[in-house]
Formats: sequence, structure tokens, C-alpha cells
Amino acid sequence: MSGPTGRVSHVVTVEALGRLSSVARDAVAAEGALIAFSRGAETAELAPRMTRPDRTRASNVEIRRVGNRWDTGRTEAFSDGVFAIAITLLVLDIGVPAEAFDDLWSGIVHEWPAYLGYATSFLTIGGIWLAHHGVFRRLRYANNRVMRINLLLLMAVSFLPFPTRLVAEAIRDESAERAAAIFYGASLLAIALLFSALWGAVARDRELLRPEVSDDEVTAILLASSPSIGFYGATIALAIVVPQVAAFGYLVIAVVAILRVRGDEAVAEPA
Repeated sequence: MSGPTGRVSHVVTVEALGRLSSVARDAVAAEGALIAFSRGAETAELAPRMTRPDRTRASNVEIRRVGNRWDTGRTEAFSDGVFAIAITLLVLDIGVPAEAFDDLWSGIVHEWPAYLGYATSFLTIGGIWLAHHGVFRRLRYANNRVMRINLLLLMAVSFLPFPTRLVAEAIRDESAERAAAIFYGASLLAIALLFSALWGAVARDRELLRPEVSDDEVTAILLASSPSIGFYGATIALAIVVPQVAAFGYLVIAVVAILRVRGDEAVAEPA
């Protein structure tokens, strides 16, 4: 088109294309800044030179990395619920048979194995709960390995009421007390081993920990779980010879573990 009108249209078109080009450049810069924000300063220097397929692949890698991280809030809340239910179920196994009501005081005293099992398992679960709280207080988030081991730990804890009732019922039966005491000790040992494995999984991935957690603290918690494992092993061996003494030995281990807990001033230990 010629004439003034044609020249005006041409000028307007050129200006519009210039504005569109500026907007496009701003959009590309904004996209590069967004990628830089998600991947840090190092990626920020490379983002402007990355092609669109490169940026897409980088974004997918970041999504996969974050997808292996779990928030600890819900995990700890769920764990607390399992601990609470397991520790409450213990009392349901305590009871006096109806035939003992004629001499109720004697019947109450006669149930001492049930009280022993209840106290031992209650303190054991309580010690594990304190230790578990100490672990998750130090975490920023959990990974898949920690989540799976934590589920196994909760499974072992929730199973504990069964061997507790079994040892309480069999402890005065010479033909069954040995097997019951060994089975009970093996259940306690499994819990201690799983807790040690839980912290071991955390220690292998330091990114899971809060920045203020020191290497000395990590080592101290690893060492804290070892004595209980050894004590349980020795007490299980004792149960082969004197099952009733071993039953009281499990209680001693639980009491010592509870007494050694000092909150934030010291490392919480498993039973």
C-alpha cells in the first residue's frame, strides 16, 4: 500500500513487532529465572543457555528428586497413634478369672506375671516412642528407605501385646516358659534392631537431617542403640536356662533405657 496511510500502517506494524519481541524476551528470561530459583545458583548461570527440551528434562529430574522426600509431620503423627494403640492394648490382657473371686486378694496377687509383662512392654514401647521422637525431631524430611523401616518398626511394636500375653500365661508352666521367654525376648530384640536400622538409614543420607545436627550427635545416637541389642541378646541366652529370671531382665533393660533419656540434652535411646 502506498501513500501516508500505508506508511503509518507499516510504522505501527514494526512497532508492534518490536513490542512482541520484547515481551518474548522477557518471557524467556522469566522462565530462566524460575528454573534458576528451583535448582539454585549453579543452574541459574546455565538456564539462559538451555534449550526448551533441556529445561524440561531438568524440571523432571527435580520433580523425581523431590518425590523421594516425605514430610515428617504426618509420619510422626501416624507413628504416635500406633504407639498409643499398642501401649493401650497391653492392659486388656490383665484380668482375674472368675473362679478366683472366692479369694480375690489371692487371685489378684496370682496374676503377677501379667503385671510384669504389662510393665515391661509398656516401658519398652514408651522408650521406643521417646527415641522415635528424638529421631524425627532431628529430621527435615524422610526418604523412602526411612519410611519403609519406620513401618516395619511400627509393625513390630503393634505385635508386642501378643508375646506379652503369651509370656504372662506361660511363665509358670515348665513345659512352655522357656519358649515363651525366648519368643518375647526375640520380639523385643527385633524392635531394637529396627530402631537401630531406622537411624542408620537416616545417617546414610545427611540431607534428611536438620543443619544443626552435628556428626558427633549422629554417631552418639548410633552408639546408643547398640547396648540394648547386646543386652537383649544376653537375656535371650539367659532365658534358655532360667526363663523367669530372664523375664525380669527384660524389665530391667526397659527401666534403664527410660532412666537414661534426657530429652534435648542427651540422646534418646531405644529400650
